Amino acid sequence: MSRRLNGGIIGPNNTPTTSVASGVWSLLAQQIYRSQGIWPLPPATIIQSFTASGNWTCPTGVTSVDYLVVAGGGGGGGAGGGGAGGVLIGTSQPVTAGTTYLITVGASGSAAAVGNGTQGGSGSTSSITVTSPSSTLVTTSGGGGGGGYNNSPTSTGINGVAGGSGGGGGAYTGGSTTGGSGTSGPPLQGFAGGNNPFTAATPAYSSGGGGGAGGSGNASTSSSVSGAGGVGAISAILGPSYYWGGGGGGGAQTSTNPSPAGTAATAGNGGLGGGGGGGVYVSGPATATPGTGGGSALNSGGNGINGTAAPATPLATGGSGGANTGGGGGGMGISQAVAGAGGSGIVVIKYTAPASSIAIFYASGTVIIPSSCSSVDYLVVAGGGSGAARRGAGGGAGGYKAASGQSVTAGSSYTITVGGGGAGAATSTGNNGSDSSVSFSPSVTSTGGGKGGNASSNAGSNGGSGGGSADGATVGNGSAPQGNNGGLGTATGPSYGCGGGGGAGPSATGGAGSGTAGGNGGNGTASTLSGTSVTYAGGGGGGTLGGTAGTGGSGGGGNGTTNNTAAGNGTANTGGGGGGGGYSSDPGGTGGNGGSGVVIIKFN
Repeated sequence: MSRRLNGGIIGPNNTPTTSVASGVWSLLAQQIYRSQGIWPLPPATIIQSFTASGNWTCPTGVTSVDYLVVAGGGGGGGAGGGGAGGVLIGTSQPVTAGTTYLITVGASGSAAAVGNGTQGGSGSTSSITVTSPSSTLVTTSGGGGGGGYNNSPTSTGINGVAGGSGGGGGAYTGGSTTGGSGTSGPPLQGFAGGNNPFTAATPAYSSGGGGGAGGSGNASTSSSVSGAGGVGAISAILGPSYYWGGGGGGGAQTSTNPSPAGTAATAGNGGLGGGGGGGVYVSGPATATPGTGGGSALNSGGNGINGTAAPATPLATGGSGGANTGGGGGGMGISQAVAGAGGSGIVVIKYTAPASSIAIFYASGTVIIPSSCSSVDYLVVAGGGSGAARRGAGGGAGGYKAASGQSVTAGSSYTITVGGGGAGAATSTGNNGSDSSVSFSPSVTSTGGGKGGNASSNAGSNGGSGGGSADGATVGNGSAPQGNNGGLGTATGPSYGCGGGGGAGPSATGGAGSGTAGGNGGNGTASTLSGTSVTYAGGGGGGTLGGTAGTGGSGGGGNGTTNNTAAGNGTANTGGGGGGGGYSSDPGGTGGNGGSGVVIIKFN
């Protein structure tokens, strides 16, 4: 009689790996190999949400994604509510492992200004695209702005603007107004804004609600009752079911007639999915009821406000659409205040990947931990500081933090913040980089890199790594162990070399400037967490007046320059510091921008 062995029926033992265990195995054998870390784990479901534009590189083993793409909501108008950003929800969208996709998150539409009866601004497009070769997987249109108010003989700007969902009709003393059309597709992104069939005249003024991604905006029901925003579309991609893309409520205005009590007015509520409530301008003693913001979204829309004419306070403000919901802004208390801005958009992708997967964040968002995961390894790099202009020092690299075995809770959501690089300037020292962080418990934060000093403002700034200095002034200090100090500039000619920015590498202080050369940026640190070896957080090189400029440190540091040449920028998503600009005569060379940061998470 044959003996049954581990993994097989007859024959030699099979050896399991982290990806496969062929054959039949006893429970005891499985437990033994699991304890040794060589038993295959179930695939992981990973959810990444993008609240700012950035890139996403498809991990190995991933062939398709589910998605939610929400464009920016339209701003409330001088009367009508803003339309919601277009919403598309899909499953099994094919993607290619190793390909980098551009994630664009639409900005909110601007609100009509104080005392201005114009239309609200339209929101911006959200999309998932491939840059090379160029193709678009999914795109949604920004919400249309709400209609304005006009008491002149013309009808300019009174109707809602077309968009992903259309803006609500405004108020016009010459007759009715119409809501803007939505994007009916196919595929359907949103609905039309509500009309206002009533002439804007005493006893009160009303307007239409903005269209929503799940339903049309409501029309005003009388000259004193404005329409509510349309309801948003429902998606459970984040786990709970949320509404996305609610329309903004229409604004309203009370009247002093009939005297003495006046006529009450009611603004429209924001639609479910982050729509802002309409405001009410109180022009008499009558009761005024502002619209409430639409909830049941990632962030609720703002409430409208009762108010009096500008510049008195409070203003009759429309509520803003909820951030990252695509909600439309509420219309202002007609013609006498300020409307609500639309809500910004969001892009969420969900995919199944091998258990030991990597999520790379080039822009801020959230991540939901897979059910099979109890710890993660991470890399958090902040944005690099800018180099300074006009014989400027190099910017310091963004702070660098890496660790393994960070405890996490399966199913929990963690906020990812990716810091931007400090913006270089034409004549000044520019700006520090911004922090990157992950909301673990306790949270992990890397500090943005310090900007470099220059001939006018000599000292370098502190940061994750410090900025270099000019003319012998104080260098910027690094935040050990995230990074190192900047390099010292010299007041010795003929080139007056400025210091390089500090880097995150071991003992990677920025190089000192000399009478003939700028200091080099400090080198960064290499990481293989992404699957390949990449060096991050190099400092920027120092600028000079003639002579030889400093070079950027490995890890994305920008090169310094001589004379009036603009300096090199830090490389995006490395946290590299910007290079220092040169100088020979006014206006001098511009300082380089710092490179944006990155967050990488590996699921264990």
